[in-house]
Amino acid sequence: MALWIAFIFVMSSIPDFPGEYRELPPHTDKVVHFIEYFILAILLYRGLRNDETGRLSVVLTALVLIGIGVAGLDELYQSIVPGRDSSAADLASDIGGVTAGALIMFYRWKRSLLKG
Repeated sequence: MALWIAFIFVMSSIPDFPGEYRELPPHTDKVVHFIEYFILAILLYRGLRNDETGRLSVVLTALVLIGIGVAGLDELYQSIVPGRDSSAADLASDIGGVTAGALIMFYRWKRSLLKG
């Protein structure tokens, strides 16, 4: 989980991506943001849920709050990196990824209860 957060900030430190990245369809970066934070949510869930006695509501709340916090800090960081910018749309994509990851983990947990 910590390595993934470090990866996010390393990627945010790159001032300008190569030309091929700019040739992708518009708003492709929003998909990348979504996937990046979706993965973060799953890793956070795995890290926070290592004790099966923990309450799921607490785990999911912490997961979403930490994910949104990392996303906010990442966008703030990007605003000071030369050649990068910060946007509300990127932040919304990040939050969407975290939320989707949390929902999937919730439904996975709920399904495991029904099976067990």
